[in-house]
Amino acid sequence: MIQKGILLGVFVVAAWNDWKEQKIHLYLLSGAAILGIFCYIFAGNLTIAELAGGVLTGIILTGISLLGNGCIGAGDGVMFIVSGIFLGFRNNLRLLLGALLLSGIVAFYLLVIKKKDANMRMPFLPFVLAAYLMQFF
Repeated sequence: MIQKGILLGVFVVAAWNDWKEQKIHLYLLSGAAILGIFCYIFAGNLTIAELAGGVLTGIILTGISLLGNGCIGAGDGVMFIVSGIFLGFRNNLRLLLGALLLSGIVAFYLLVIKKKDANMRMPFLPFVLAAYLMQFF
């Protein structure tokens, strides 16, 4: 249960920063990763394969960020590395898919209804926070 609270706090702060500054602070992610590793060691809720799969999800997103010409932010990928430490593969993938669905709905609304520019930038972590809240609470 404490892992959910820690991750919720990290998502709230990171989503706020992403919304306001369009950046995610490395010290927040580093601290969260360290806390996640301690939770893994002492709570042991995940197998090593689940943990590795969850982290791999974030590594793949970070790679897409570096190769994808800014289609997704590197901080978003690193955030999914951190969430993978807490959630494991299945729940981290479920979180990613939920956030993509929510952001897609909002993007569709903004493009079609509000006639916004297709090159607009949207912060992604508020959608991750919303998907996390929908998934676990």
